Amino acid sequence: MYMSTALDLNFRVYSLLKHRAKNDLLLDALTDFLNRGTSCAVAHDQGGTPQERSKTRVTFVVTLDLQVRLDNFIKSNHCNQTCAVTAALIHHLKQNRINPFRDHSGNIMRVLTRV
Repeated sequence: MYMSTALDLNFRVYSLLKHRAKNDLLLDALTDFLNRGTSCAVAHDQGGTPQERSKTRVTFVVTLDLQVRLDNFIKSNHCNQTCAVTAALIHHLKQNRINPFRDHSGNIMRVLTRV
């Protein structure tokens, strides 16, 4: 699937700081999202600069049970897998007080290159 580059970076850094695999955190975020039955409308509201809207290809592996639940959510909400997964990640990052679309790559680079 394709997702916002900033969203992917923020989720990747968050997973590193939590010392957890990105895929495991996604499974948690997606399970929580599906348990709540939240709308995926937040995934459609990705304004910002062209750089903030740039996309990157990512791959996640979900369990068969979770895929069935995701498919049911997609059918009942008339959306697609990318929208649902993106919305789950957005909700998860916002719950942890992280702006999912802010591109922090410049800040990270400055911290990494300090001598």
